[in-house]
Amino acid sequence: MMVMDGVLPFSAGGLLVAGWFIFFDALVTRRAAAPPIEITHYAPGFIGTMALLMAMVAPYRALVRDDITPAKRCGRLWMFGTMLAVLSSLYSAGGLAVLIHSPENLRFGGGRVADKSHRWLGSALVGQATCLAASTSLWVLRRLQVTSERAW
Repeated sequence: MMVMDGVLPFSAGGLLVAGWFIFFDALVTRRAAAPPIEITHYAPGFIGTMALLMAMVAPYRALVRDDITPAKRCGRLWMFGTMLAVLSSLYSAGGLAVLIHSPENLRFGGGRVADKSHRWLGSALVGQATCLAASTSLWVLRRLQVTSERAW
């Protein structure tokens, strides 16, 4: 159990950094001929990071109690909102990736097919959202594990 005490939080942080690195790598390496980046491309990352922050401040002690109290209901509602944010991050990243990969976005400027190197952005959005979702899941797993051990 001692190994897991240090591995899960550092793994969660590593996945957070990896997710943002993938996204910024896609922004930096895209060609000048690619379509412009819109503010909506940043939304999955912001939602996923917000979900991780929500998981960090969740009331875990209230979740492991046996009694039904308003604190436990509030904690469960908060965790439901956290998982909803994780799923919406994955869903929005997938939707943006489909829009980026669509054939209409490959044609611009005189009807010729554009350079396909900007497709990496769509894949990076999905990779970023997946890393952030895994990071949040690891953080929640670790916190519930520690809290349930202390409660018993």
